Amino acid sequence: GIPVITMDAYPDGKGVEDLYAAAVLDDLYQAGHDHGVALCEAIGGKGKIGWVWYTGASEVAKQRCEGFKDAVAEYPDVEIVAYSEGSVDTESCLSQISAQLQNYSDLDAYWAPWANAGMAAVTALASAGMSDVRLAISDCNEDLVKYVLDGKVIALMDLNARGIGEKAMELACEYLDKGKVSEQINYVEVINVDESNIADYQ
Repeated sequence: GIPVITMDAYPDGKGVEDLYAAAVLDDLYQAGHDHGVALCEAIGGKGKIGWVWYTGASEVAKQRCEGFKDAVAEYPDVEIVAYSEGSVDTESCLSQISAQLQNYSDLDAYWAPWANAGMAAVTALASAGMSDVRLAISDCNEDLVKYVLDGKVIALMDLNARGIGEKAMELACEYLDKGKVSEQINYVEVINVDESNIADYQ
């Protein structure tokens, strides 16, 4: 009889709808889509893009990929040519990305959907002498902020943990007041982080 509100986790599976009152999630499709657009625009709407992904990622994380692919599809002269399935740790990602760059030395842009992959991408691109490749990372932490300040990364993504917490508390109060919530699945807008607002993250 105790209502459950989940944060940053998608209650997936048959018949689970009755087990929770509401779920609050980042709009990760938007995150991937925004960075797909950012990279395509950064290379003038024409060129080649590479990216790495972790096959063990959750359903909400996979939404970033769908958003990214849909965004790139809006640019007919941009092609995703390098795709690699890495692991969640930085060392494994570094190995995967370095192997990609050996085969695709003419990349114009690169996308990393999470922090460890992003840090690996910065290192791999620098080691390959490809620091001019435009890089977006759909995550945010102190190390990644420094990369934006140094000009190594064009965009990060703040997954808005504060916004998720605030929305969850709003839903809890709504449930206590009305005995239900208006929407069971709720998405919170993510925040694109680039040179225009990077000072807010220092």
